[in-house]
Amino acid sequence: MALEQRRWEPTWLDRWEALAAVLKRVRFVLLLVVVGAIALFTAQGEDVLRALGEQSFSRQLVALYGGGLLWALSAWFWARVALGYEFERDPERRFPEVDAAAREWLPRLIGAAAIALLGLAVALTGAPFAWRQAILAWALGLIFLGFVVYRRRLFAGLMHGERADDIDAWPGFRALFLADHSAGTRGFLLVSLALLLAMFLALTFSPVTVGQGLGTAGLFLIWAATMIPLAALADLFQRQTRFPLLTVVVAWAVLLSFFVENHDLQRVDEPVAERPMAAEAYSDWWIDLAGSDGRPQDARRPVFLVASEGGGIRSAYWTAAILGELQDSDERFGRQVFAMSGVSGGSFGLALFAAQVASGAAAGADDPEAPACRTISPRSGGYRQVARAMTGRDHLAPIVGGLLYPDLLQRVWPDSVESFDRARAFEASWAAAWHDACGLGEPREEQDSGNAFSGRFAFQELWAGERALEVPHLLLNATRVGSGQRALVSSLAWPDDGVAFADVLDLLAVIEDNPEDSNDSLPLVTAASLSARFPIVSPAGSLEVARGERSGLYRFGDGGYYENSGAMALADLIAAVGGALEFLSGPESGPRPVIVQISNDVDAVLPGDAAGDPLLGESPRYLGELLSPLRSLLNTRGARGTEERLRLRALARERGWPYLHFRLCDGGGGAEPAADPQDAVSPPLGWVLSSAAQATIDDHLTDPQLCAAYGVDNVAYLEAILQGLDGEFAALERFVPR
Repeated sequence: MALEQRRWEPTWLDRWEALAAVLKRVRFVLLLVVVGAIALFTAQGEDVLRALGEQSFSRQLVALYGGGLLWALSAWFWARVALGYEFERDPERRFPEVDAAAREWLPRLIGAAAIALLGLAVALTGAPFAWRQAILAWALGLIFLGFVVYRRRLFAGLMHGERADDIDAWPGFRALFLADHSAGTRGFLLVSLALLLAMFLALTFSPVTVGQGLGTAGLFLIWAATMIPLAALADLFQRQTRFPLLTVVVAWAVLLSFFVENHDLQRVDEPVAERPMAAEAYSDWWIDLAGSDGRPQDARRPVFLVASEGGGIRSAYWTAAILGELQDSDERFGRQVFAMSGVSGGSFGLALFAAQVASGAAAGADDPEAPACRTISPRSGGYRQVARAMTGRDHLAPIVGGLLYPDLLQRVWPDSVESFDRARAFEASWAAAWHDACGLGEPREEQDSGNAFSGRFAFQELWAGERALEVPHLLLNATRVGSGQRALVSSLAWPDDGVAFADVLDLLAVIEDNPEDSNDSLPLVTAASLSARFPIVSPAGSLEVARGERSGLYRFGDGGYYENSGAMALADLIAAVGGALEFLSGPESGPRPVIVQISNDVDAVLPGDAAGDPLLGESPRYLGELLSPLRSLLNTRGARGTEERLRLRALARERGWPYLHFRLCDGGGGAEPAADPQDAVSPPLGWVLSSAAQATIDDHLTDPQLCAAYGVDNVAYLEAILQGLDGEFAALERFVPR
C-alpha cells in the first residue's frame, strides 16, 4: 500500500505539467495580451504613446484607455470561459487545488496585467502628461481588479440565485453554437462581434478619419479585445472536437494566396508622358537656369544633387526639414536642384519637397492641373510648416487599421477587393495630410485635382509644361521581389548601354509597354509609397505584366531591401549625365555640382567618424552558430548603404565636388543637445512622429554640437549652401572631400 501511494504521489514535474496545461487552455488569450504588450514597448509603440502623452485630452486618449479597458475585460472574461470547461484528459484535473486557484485568479491577473503594462508603457515615454496618464491607467486597473473580485457582491441582487461562477462549466458543448453557451457568454460574444463588424466597416470605408480619430494604439487594443473571444472559442472548439480549425483556416489562406491579390498598384488614367533622357534633360535644365536669374550665362552657379536615406517618418521629416529650411531661406535653392534620389521615407520627403516646388512654380499661373498649396510663399517658413504638419499626423493608424481589419479578412475571402488594400489607406492618409496642411478647403474630394498626393495626381504631372525645367527630378527606389533587382520610378529616362543603371527596372517603362496599362500612370503618392513598403506593415505592391501571350505578376517592396542610402541611384545618374554635368564649366564659370547626402540613422557610425569605435561591427558572443547567417543577411542592408555613400563621397573627391552629409546623431562623445536632455528622444523608425521627436530632429539644424563628436556640422552645411547660392563658393569648397 505504501509503495502504491509513493507511486502516485505528485512530483514537481507533475505539478508543472498541470500548470502548463492550465496555461495552454488560455494560450490564445495570453498570446493576444503578450502581443499587445510587446507592441506598446517597441520604439514605434513608444513614440505613438509619447505623441498621446503630449496631449491633455483627445479622442485618441479616450480610444486608448477605452480600448485598454476593453482589452483587459475581454482577456479576463474569455480566460474564465476557457478555464470553465472541463475535459476528461485535462492533466490539471488530478490537482483540484491548482485548477481551482487557476480558475479564480489567473483570469484576474491576466486582465490586471494588461492595464498595468499599458500604464507602464505610457509612463516610460517621459511625455509631459505621461505620469498623469499612467496613474489614470493604474487607477483604472485597480477599479477593474476590484470589480472582478467583488462583482458578485455588487450584483448579488441581479443574479436571481444563479451560481456566481456559472460561466460554461459543463463538458460536451459545441463551442461555435451560441445556444450552447451561458447568457453572459452569448451577450459578451455578440457585443464583441458587433464591435468587430463596426470597426471593419468603418476602416474599410473611412480608414483615415476613423483610424486617425482613434489612433494607432487605441485601434490595436480594440482589435485585440475583439479577437480574443474568436480565438478563445476556436481553441475550445479544437479541444472538444479535435478538429484542427485554426490549421484549416491557415491552410485555406495559403491556398487563396495563389488566386487572390488585392495589392495592385494604384494607377491614374493618364498617358505616360515621354520622359527626357538624363543627359538631354540636364543640358536643357542648365541652359534655362543660366538665363533665368538675370546673371551672366557663364556665371558660376551651384548645381545640387540630393540623395536621401530610408527610415520611415523620421527620414521623411528630416529630409523635408532640410530642403524646406533651405527653400524658406532662399527661394532659388529648389530651382538649382537638378535631381534627387530617395529610398523609403526619404522618398516621401523628396516627393513632398518636389510637390511644394511645383506648387510654388505654379503660384499665380492659371493652371488647374498643378499641385496647389496655399500655405507656402517665399521666405514665409511655409515649406517647413507644411513638412511639419504633414509628418506630424498618425500615418500609422490607417495602415494598421487596414492590416487588422479589411486586409486580414481578405486573407480568407475568395475574391480580391481593392478597397481592402491597406496600402491605399496609407496613401489616402498622405493625401488628407497635404489637403489639410496646404489649406485646400472643404470638401476634400473636390480638391483632388490640385492635391499632389491624391490618387488622381499623376507622377509625371509634376513636370508638365513649364514646370519641367523648374521642379527637381525624382528617382524613387524600390526592389523587385521576384528578381531582387533595383526598380526605379523616375521622371528621367536613361540609355540601355549597361554603363549607368545596369540591370535597373524602369517601372514607368514597364507600365508603358504593358498593353492593358499603356494609357496609365502611377500617382505620385503611389510612387513614393512603393519605395516605402515596410516589411509586414506595408504589403508588396503588385503589377500584372503581359508580354505577348504570356503574363506574370511583378511585386515590388521597399527600396531599402537592395540599397537604403539612395546614393547608388545618384551615382548612376551622374554616370548617365556624364560630361554634361560640367558643360560650359571653367575655373570660375558654369555649373558647380554639389552632392547633398541625407542620413537619419542615429545609431550609425561610419568608418572615419571622429567617434568611431575600433570594434565597430563586433558580433555578440551568444548563439553564434545559429544566428550568424541571419545577422549577416540583416546587417548587409545597412553595410551596403554605407558602402554606396562612401563610393559617392569618393566620386566627389575624385572630381573635386563638395560633399555635404547631413546626419542625425545621438549626441555621443560628450556632446550636449540644445534642448533639455529630458526632452530629447530618439526618433522612431515608423509612421508616427511625436512633437518631441520632431523637436529633436529640428535641434539638428540649429545646434552644431549635436553631431560634433562625429565630425558633422549640419548648421555649417546649411550656411555653406546658402552662401553658395549667393556666389560665395569658398564656403562650399571647404567640404570637398580630402
